[in-house]
Amino acid sequence: TKRFHLPGTTFWTSGMYDPSRNVWRWTKNDAIFGSFAPWGTGFPSSPNQLLRVLIYYTNRFDAHWQTVPSTQLHRYICEVN
Repeated sequence: TKRFHLPGTTFWTSGMYDPSRNVWRWTKNDAIFGSFAPWGTGFPSSPNQLLRVLIYYTNRFDAHWQTVPSTQLHRYICEVN
C-alpha cells in the first residue's frame, strides 16, 4: 500500500487566486476561502493569478496549504459529484 501522507507529499487542490475580486477561492463552486484556511507559515504568498493552492503534508498527522506556481508538477485530488 502506498502512503500519501508521508512528509513532503503534496497534492493540488482546486484553490486559486481571483484577481478580479482580490480573493483566494475554489474553482469548483467559486466559494471564497474562509478564515479557517490552514495556511502554512508565510502563505498565502503574494497574490498572483499564476499561483495555485496545494496541500503539503509535514508528517502523517499534519498538513497545511501552500501557494506555488501552476507550472509545478504535483499529485492531484479528483472531485466526484
